Amino acid sequence: MAIFVTGDIHGPKDVTRLSDVFFPKGQKLTKKDFVIVLGDFGLVWYWEQSKRELYWLEWLSSLPFTTLFLDGNHENFYRLLKYPKKSFKGGKASQIHDTVFYLRRGEVFTIDGKMIFVMGGAMSTDKEDRIEGESWWPQEEPNYKDWDNAAKNLARHGNKIDIVLTHTAPQSIAKRMSRYSHCYIESARIEDPVAIALERVKKGIKFKYWCYGHLHCNWTSGKFTSLYDNIKKLK
Repeated sequence: MAIFVTGDIHGPKDVTRLSDVFFPKGQKLTKKDFVIVLGDFGLVWYWEQSKRELYWLEWLSSLPFTTLFLDGNHENFYRLLKYPKKSFKGGKASQIHDTVFYLRRGEVFTIDGKMIFVMGGAMSTDKEDRIEGESWWPQEEPNYKDWDNAAKNLARHGNKIDIVLTHTAPQSIAKRMSRYSHCYIESARIEDPVAIALERVKKGIKFKYWCYGHLHCNWTSGKFTSLYDNIKKLK
């Protein structure tokens, strides 16, 4: 069993990153292996499922591996949150297509013997330029129930986790990234309430590795990895 992670795919825009052309390793995987998209999945977007969405979901299910994803800030939450929850690898997930699953916020999953904590969501810095219900949804930021669910699940595991997967980064890590010229991190992303809340999570748990997307930069420092268009195997 293998686990790979990558950054935002923004629906049809970047989903071909998972094709054999850009991800040849994927052809050697099986449905027991997982590729996890760290938010801004974007293939549940319109008010009703479009033919284009269905085409790409069917395409993902046709790939050799199983696709998992966190929610980002660019998702149609009115639709996404209506998918029924089901038990999956010790946590709660929603089956979006045959082998495409949405990992719910605040859940802990056991995959390949690793305990993986998941928290999607972030604040859109451009929401004033978007239209509610068409290109922006208020559920983009985790609410009290999401954080409470996270706290309970983390406590159930003694606040010790192997891998943390989130859409955005903890605030201190976003600040550190902003010092690097190849990573343009807006101040609004650093002051994101979700980043601030994740900073508290970071200080309250023990973990081995933390991966996130959202910041559109490939970057690694110590335990933290930011992923944009890279696909990284978790060891």
